Amino acid sequence: MKISKKSEYAIRALIELSLNYDSEKKIGRDEISQKQNIPLNFLSHILVALRNAGLIISSRGAVGGYLLAKSPQDISLCEVIKLFEGKDKVFSCCGDRGKQCAGCPYKKENCPFPSLFNKIDLAFYSMINKYTIQDFVAVIENRSGSEFTNWVI
Repeated sequence: MKISKKSEYAIRALIELSLNYDSEKKIGRDEISQKQNIPLNFLSHILVALRNAGLIISSRGAVGGYLLAKSPQDISLCEVIKLFEGKDKVFSCCGDRGKQCAGCPYKKENCPFPSLFNKIDLAFYSMINKYTIQDFVAVIENRSGSEFTNWVI
């Protein structure tokens, strides 16, 4: 499974804000964009969604910027991915949504796969719910003297 760029960029923006969490230093949108190599227009929409979800706080003006609304340890990977991927199931087949899958030999009423996909979906969310933004920060802080800017989730 590959998550969307929105989810990836949201996680990277939260990581950037987490690196300054203890200092309570506000970080500007431009700085987040530059340090995490996130397109500025895309980042603006992501920051609005993160603010609306209560994950970050924003302030305007000359000393404005963004702060985490809660500890990086209290922001689960699951919470961020659900915010940007939607509340729908990550793993499902068309039969699960009452439609016929293209090229599937099973009729939607007799499809054997929805229950299996439900189990996989529950296991996926259970697994990513164990990880927080702090886990990413810990990896960065444990890397001695090397840049941590090119990574894939």
